[in-house]
Amino acid sequence: MKKSNFKELKDKWYKKLAKTGFRDIEDANEDRLKEWHASWFRKYYDKEKDEYYTLAIDFATNYKFKNALEQFIWYKHSEGHSVRQISDILKTEKKFDLKKTVISDRIQKYAHIMLKGDK
Repeated sequence: MKKSNFKELKDKWYKKLAKTGFRDIEDANEDRLKEWHASWFRKYYDKEKDEYYTLAIDFATNYKFKNALEQFIWYKHSEGHSVRQISDILKTEKKFDLKKTVISDRIQKYAHIMLKGDK
């Protein structure tokens, strides 16, 4: 394939990909990564948040929750889901409509227990 034909074909497909929201991790003109994993990790890694969610997952597995609903809420929280996401999951998967303030209260309650060791 001629270089000019290849460039036309490449440009055509990059435009199609861009319309879908695709984000290439490589610099198309340089044949290298736009950002190295280590750079991204240093930019976005939060050690305290990582430690919290590690504790939260362990807590979800080992704590005796009041009921299955509260355990489900905490488990989804420990996976990093927001209160809004948990509410949506409860509505669609469990057919259970619970106010976001109630979900938030349950998360705060169990976070306190997890971090302070209270029962």
